[in-house]
Amino acid sequence: MNETIKCPKCDTPRNSAIKICLKCKHDFGDIKGTPTKTPKKVQIDNTSNMKVVIDDINMSFESMVIFMVKWVFASIPAIIIITLIIWGIFAMILIPMGFMDMFING
Repeated sequence: MNETIKCPKCDTPRNSAIKICLKCKHDFGDIKGTPTKTPKKVQIDNTSNMKVVIDDINMSFESMVIFMVKWVFASIPAIIIITLIIWGIFAMILIPMGFMDMFING
């Protein structure tokens, strides 16, 4: 069971399952810290700029091929929508200028 303990560096309460202090970034490793009588809920400061860096993606070749095929199929509706928007913009520009009359009347 996880207990609430204090960071030995900045005395911020934290859950014992968290291995890095969210405030001072102290790495606890296997250190348990000092038990406190704080409530079980620990508030996390969401206003800080936490960055996620992905170093490597370990995927099999089959998984990568399946991912790429799904990605291609998922992009088809976006391509259709963008094409319709571009056609609409050209139609709004060309119809008032009379360029579409030569295609309609011959």
